[in-house]
Amino acid sequence: RPRNDRNVFSRLTSNQSQGSALDKSDDSDSSVSEVLRGIINPVGGTKNARTAPLQCVSVAEGHTKPVLCLDATDELLFTGSKDRSCKMWNLVTGQEIASL
Repeated sequence: RPRNDRNVFSRLTSNQSQGSALDKSDDSDSSVSEVLRGIINPVGGTKNARTAPLQCVSVAEGHTKPVLCLDATDELLFTGSKDRSCKMWNLVTGQEIASL
């Protein structure tokens, strides 16, 4: 995974050329491989909806245990972790704004 020296978030980008994760077989080996490559497969929506995998292009460090949920606006990212903290991140600067 590419990382920058400041450990900040870059936006997750969808790459249509990789094809949809829904087009692949449901083989657990391929799912594990995608996770190790930083690919997030969107789940949900209608059966015929076209989705493309999202790929992690940067890593932010701050939680001490796995992140269980996240939500984003145009400029903010909110994460909740098994470490019992919620963090707010500025997606423009990549900096952590608050930790609850």
